[in-house]
Amino acid sequence: LLAARKLLDFSKEHESSPMAKDALWQALSLLYANGRQYDAAELSLQYAKKYPTDKKTLDGLKDAARSYAEIGQLTKAAETLKMISEMDKKTAKTNIELAADFLRLEGRIKESRDIYNTLMKDADKKNQARLILKVMATYGGKTNHPEYQNLQEKILAINMEPYATQILLERAEKLYNTNKKTAAFDAAKKIMGRGISSEEKAPARLIQAQVLESELIQQSVKAKMDKFAMVLGLKTEKLDKAQQAYLNALSLSKDEKVVRKALAGLDRCYANYIDSLQNIPMPGGLSPADKETLKGELAKIVTPIQG
Repeated sequence: LLAARKLLDFSKEHESSPMAKDALWQALSLLYANGRQYDAAELSLQYAKKYPTDKKTLDGLKDAARSYAEIGQLTKAAETLKMISEMDKKTAKTNIELAADFLRLEGRIKESRDIYNTLMKDADKKNQARLILKVMATYGGKTNHPEYQNLQEKILAINMEPYATQILLERAEKLYNTNKKTAAFDAAKKIMGRGISSEEKAPARLIQAQVLESELIQQSVKAKMDKFAMVLGLKTEKLDKAQQAYLNALSLSKDEKVVRKALAGLDRCYANYIDSLQNIPMPGGLSPADKETLKGELAKIVTPIQG
């Protein structure tokens, strides 16, 4: 550190000397070597201001940006990356985007959002979608914000995957969670019809299975004798539909979360069906013998499911 101080003093005292530049570079190099990242980064900025056209200036700024980021000085890292983007046009977009990322983390939301929007203007379809997602992230949990909704529509308009499907899935889940089950089922159906992978379709199929499960649960088995067979048939039909949907979700995905939800759903469906048939109200007008016969027939239906 003493050597670095002497080199720094020399560069100040002999500023007009050609050796001053080398002394300053050696001083900041020594600081880096001794773990003094912040001090070295600050000297790198001084070097860039004094010798902006020197071939080592760009490397010095890159080291400074990296050092600032490593020690949590994200605002300084962002400002340094902006300087680099001015000097290195080939990597300008990458560096300015990274600067915006750091500014967003530092809470300078408007500034970061403005940078993303500027970059978006000249971006191709893939990069445009990624930048839109970053702008969306600046709204935090304010998913009902009009601009956030507009950004989602942009993603859907360019149909960029997997982001478009993720948005549609979020909307389907929201419909289901707000008890708009028919709308949720239809929204999931649209996802199932998209040209996406089986894994991406699986969560949508789960939503459909949950809707069908709710229909199973809501289906009563209480009926008069002349309607008994029909009502039992409806209950069985709804079990079959929910069961097939959950089994289909299992076949589409190996994701642990999907598998766990599908298996739990199947368990609930079977439990509801078994409980409904075991505790089914007997129709009026049956003799004790007929009631026992009916219970025996119902047991034949339930036993294979229980086994």
